Amino acid sequence: MHTHRLYPAQIDNALPADGKYLRFQFAQSFMFITLSTLLFGLLLSACQPVQPISESVAVAQAAEDNDSIGRQIAGSYLVDGHEFGLPENREMTYKMLMTFMADGTLVYEASMAFGADHPPRFKSGGHGSWQQTGPREITWTTLSFDYGQEETHPALGPFNPYASTVRITSIVTFDEAFESYTETSKIEVLPADRDPLDPATEPIFPAFQGERKGRRIPALFGS
Repeated sequence: MHTHRLYPAQIDNALPADGKYLRFQFAQSFMFITLSTLLFGLLLSACQPVQPISESVAVAQAAEDNDSIGRQIAGSYLVDGHEFGLPENREMTYKMLMTFMADGTLVYEASMAFGADHPPRFKSGGHGSWQQTGPREITWTTLSFDYGQEETHPALGPFNPYASTVRITSIVTFDEAFESYTETSKIEVLPADRDPLDPATEPIFPAFQGERKGRRIPALFGS
């Protein structure tokens, strides 16, 4: 049996006039929908916020710098601290255990955390972030909690109420081997009911200063 193949032009010729008109209308509608979709996609892309190139480069560079020095400073340090300019012209010496993580975070514990200060009080450990600010220099900020004199709660009994937040900002300079460092700090004691992450939060009393020296704790003594 022989079949005769019809080509598009022959099909068009075989269609009645109204059929040709409907096909033309369908083609126009399809093209309109396609173009509208493309234009909508382009418009949506244009509305997306674009990070400036310079800002992107700066963020990438900061991350690369932190990653580079982070591997060198990562570890725990024994720190000798001295604070001065406290209320009533007091000074204070103490020790700390400081740990820097390569990802830009840090934690510490201080020897006066459990009533060793005068007057006796309790302090939490400090938690914060650091960023490279020089070839062998970082700047860090931490927050910790101070607890006041012992009180008695009707249901809980004796406890030390949360009294204030301590915000410390320090500039740290490491030696060439990244085995020790020197540090200068600004210490602010902030009200417990204020936001410690707000730079405008005023301290309870004027900020005082601190100086510290840190030495890396080796994995093996004598190595």
